[in-house]
Amino acid sequence: EVVEGSSTSFGMPIKIDFPVEMAGTENNENIFNVFKGVAETANMAGEDFAAYSQARPAFFYWLGIANNEKNINSTLHTVDFDIDERALPVGIALQIAQIKKLAEYHAAGGAF
Repeated sequence: EVVEGSSTSFGMPIKIDFPVEMAGTENNENIFNVFKGVAETANMAGEDFAAYSQARPAFFYWLGIANNEKNINSTLHTVDFDIDERALPVGIALQIAQIKKLAEYHAAGGAF
């Protein structure tokens, strides 16, 4: 309805084609349990990732990168995409902590 209405409003043909269907992301429960505590202590405030989670155990999460006060709030994969760079050290620290936790989990016999 939106496409048809826009086509009529602007007087131009619109065609939307979705040639590839992506499966839903499947977060691995064991990885979730390992990461959950790390994310909770990190003060955490796109996507074709689903293809990876179909091939390997995976876990997807969002790192808050917007800052409305600085007008940094565009969505992912857009021409005006930007991030509040203060999120970078948080993301890096989170990744390092996750790697350590995954190594501990694996060393203790944990499986994915």
